[in-house]
Amino acid sequence: MWRMSEETKMIVLSPSSSLTPSYVSKVIHQLDLPLTIKETCYGVNIEGDEEDVDKAVDKALQLGEEDEIYVKTRGYPVADHRRCRATEGSRPGFCQLEQEFDTMSLISSPPAGPEPEVSRDTEKEKQKMEKKLDAKKLQQIVEELETEEKTEKESEHKKVREENEVKDED
Repeated sequence: MWRMSEETKMIVLSPSSSLTPSYVSKVIHQLDLPLTIKETCYGVNIEGDEEDVDKAVDKALQLGEEDEIYVKTRGYPVADHRRCRATEGSRPGFCQLEQEFDTMSLISSPPAGPEPEVSRDTEKEKQKMEKKLDAKKLQQIVEELETEEKTEKESEHKKVREENEVKDED
């Protein structure tokens, strides 16, 4: 039974990687950690206590270049019947992984330097959110939009009538 303290990670190997799922699986097995390890077509799924999973992920990341090995958290335990393709074939979500798998080799390295800071005046934003729109103001906005829409429609109708009159004259 899967417990809340357990974590499942997917170690996905880039198509251009020299590593194989079998090799990564063997290296993780040699750590002798109490993990469930499942070799897949795209890499390895590992499940166990967070600390053990993190140790295994760290070891796997040491095996290759940073653009060869990718790690994703998996929302379901290994071999869970709701997600496992072994029991019911392709499942929703695999297409996403398949797309990510195909584009991995296009990603060579993370952006250099720290991520730029975005300054936000959260107090000002909170005040905007707390302000309620007055019913009269809302009615005025609706009426203005209706008037604009009516004017646009009349304009379109007038243009069509003029075009038709020109055609009739010819």
